[in-house]
Amino acid sequence: MNRIWRGAALGLFFASTGIILAADDPPKKDDPPAKKDDKAQTPTEKFAAAKKANDEANKNFNKVLSEIQKKGERPSLENKELNEAFQARNKTTQEVVKAAEAVAKEDPTSDTGLDAMIMVINNGGPSPAILKLIAEHHVTNPKIVPILDRLAYGMLNKDMEDFLTKVMEKNTNKDAQGKAAFALASLMLRTRQADAEKLFEKIMTDYKDVKTFNSTLGARAEGSLFEIRNLSIGKVVPDIEGEDVDGKKFKLSDYRGKVVMLDFWGHW
Repeated sequence: MNRIWRGAALGLFFASTGIILAADDPPKKDDPPAKKDDKAQTPTEKFAAAKKANDEANKNFNKVLSEIQKKGERPSLENKELNEAFQARNKTTQEVVKAAEAVAKEDPTSDTGLDAMIMVINNGGPSPAILKLIAEHHVTNPKIVPILDRLAYGMLNKDMEDFLTKVMEKNTNKDAQGKAAFALASLMLRTRQADAEKLFEKIMTDYKDVKTFNSTLGARAEGSLFEIRNLSIGKVVPDIEGEDVDGKKFKLSDYRGKVVMLDFWGHW
């Protein structure tokens, strides 16, 4: 009885205030489609949306930067519009990397999964987990060539060395083999110069014509070999000629046997 009374009282209250309680109307034929809940999106859909947002943010940043340069002004983040475009680009980059990582874990074997892994490396760095997935599923794929240039600037560890070695051994694409060799040699240059020298020599023999950035692997390997053989600790420093502060000409070899401090400086 008490429950019935409460129900009647609530009914009188809503009626007196003009609030009508009714079930949702069924969708009509001409109604627009309901907006898709973000939670219902698949990782692939989120990745696609994040990529689109990141592309738009990059375009806007480049547009703002170009307009500043056309005015003859020096680009600076003190410029409010440029700073906002820069922050927006960074935010969308973080979001696309996060979305890409989800796709890579869910669908590591597909081309979409590989695109996601490449996106992570290009924007977030070569994480061991991503390198492991590429090594397991795509080490022979020529599509990995573009990321190999970036790996030359990472850190040498077991995961990185194993990955680059696998590319050299299993990928039949010459560019992939050469760039993997160059990346590994460059990482070894700091702590394992003897191993690095052998790899650079191999590059000069087998991959010297492979294009990389605005150069070739041969030209870059030649520079690294010169550094190993002439500029390493314990090597005789190359002779240089110049003028001292009084305008007197001298050679560095004039001071052989003495303690010399070289100070290279310039101004622009």
